[in-house]
Amino acid sequence: MYVIAIPKIIYLCYLCASFGSMQTEELKKFIQDEIVNVAFKKVSFEESLIHSKLLDSITMVDLIVSIEEKIGKQIPQHLISDDNFDSIDKIINTVNQI
Repeated sequence: MYVIAIPKIIYLCYLCASFGSMQTEELKKFIQDEIVNVAFKKVSFEESLIHSKLLDSITMVDLIVSIEEKIGKQIPQHLISDDNFDSIDKIINTVNQI
């Protein structure tokens, strides 16, 4: 019988990846709930927020501030654009760049 030892670094990377995806799902739900609070409509993760005119500039600022408070980081100005914030999935991709 052979025993294969998994190096600790690989196991730790696996744990970090699992934790990161759990945080991502939590953040997606948080953003979805915040959109309900500012736009009074529940949206899917892929649904357009800006191009569909669901969110305007004021509600978008409210959403960005809420996200920044939730993640404890400021979203750099150069990442804030219509394309990067047009859906919850795109917002998550943008936040992951920070």
